[in-house]
Amino acid sequence: MDVLVDVTGSVEFGARLALEAFQHRKDFVLMNAEIDATIGPILQIYAEKHGVIFSACDGDEPGVQVNLFRW
Repeated sequence: MDVLVDVTGSVEFGARLALEAFQHRKDFVLMNAEIDATIGPILQIYAEKHGVIFSACDGDEPGVQVNLFRW
């Protein structure tokens, strides 16, 4: 397994999943806007400490709408 993707929408489960992925040196893609809005910057710090990639993606409807508006 090279990368984990969170699409749950659950802040607690997604955060636990991200931290577990970081501990096992797995890159993590976040499609969970709830986590990104609450603790995304904190998770970025943890990812950097573990030397893994932590990347957010549009994922849900509001993110896609903003990007369409920008385009």
